[in-house]
Formats: sequence, C-alpha cells, structure tokens
Amino acid sequence: LAWSAVPITEVIEADQNAPRPELPFITVKELARVEDENAYVSEPSDDGLAEVFQNQTATFSIQCFGDGAMSFMQELKTSLDKPSVHLFLRQRGAIYVRLVGGLTDISEVLGTKFEKRANMDVEFRQGIETQDDIGIIERVIGTGTMDGETSDFDTDNEAP
Repeated sequence: LAWSAVPITEVIEADQNAPRPELPFITVKELARVEDENAYVSEPSDDGLAEVFQNQTATFSIQCFGDGAMSFMQELKTSLDKPSVHLFLRQRGAIYVRLVGGLTDISEVLGTKFEKRANMDVEFRQGIETQDDIGIIERVIGTGTMDGETSDFDTDNEAP
C-alpha cells in the first residue's frame, strides 16, 4: 500500500496464526485470482514456441483495524482514483484497478472492548505474458474434393 496516503505502516497478511500487531494496522487477503478466457497466442516460431498474452484479475480484501479505520480506508479509496497512483501501479504491472462494492464499517466487540474496523475489496487486473511450446505442423497429406473434383495434396510438394 506504498502508493496510498494512509499513514499506517503495519500491513500484514490476513488470517495468520500470529499475535496481532498494535493498533492501527491493515490486513490484506487475496480472495480470488482469475485468468481471462480469451488469451492472445502468437504464431509459433520455427521451433514451435508461441507468446501467450492474457489478463489476470485478482481481488483483495483490505481491512483496517483501530481508531479512525473508516477515515483511513476512505483515504485509501481516494488514493486509488489519483492519476499518480494509477501510473505507480501501471509501472508495476497493474493495468486496471477498481473498488468492488464500497467501504464497509465492520466494527465489533472484541473481548470486552469495541474495536473500530473497516473493509473494502479491490480488484487489480494485470497483463501476463508467457511462452508455450505449442509445436508446429511440419507436413500435411490428404485428399480433398472441391466442386466435384477430387485431388491429393502434400505440403511437402511444391504447388503446380
């Protein structure tokens, strides 16, 4: 969350089996990661390698704990709309960012004390580039009929 204006420096992964840090702190949890179905696959090179370009969307739940939780989360939400933050995230591979739903006050009693909490879910999309060995077809032999005329073909032979 280095791109935000939120003054909370303690950011941890959610659902750890570890002691809680002192308030205030933020937790981050990945909820889902989905790759788009329509990948672009380049033509293979002579050795059968193709470039695969695909978008991947990851949704994270961000929670803030402690006094001022809703204010901190509002600052974080506001920072997501800044062009400088979009540039910062794009330089690190995120091509799209959006808030899923809105800010939620999830304050509750914890033990004998009331604890301020706030939540928001954020979706980040990034472009993924990989290589795949899809192979190449070296030769095709067959017989075909077109307009009632049958002919043989072999991709190893030159066309007449």
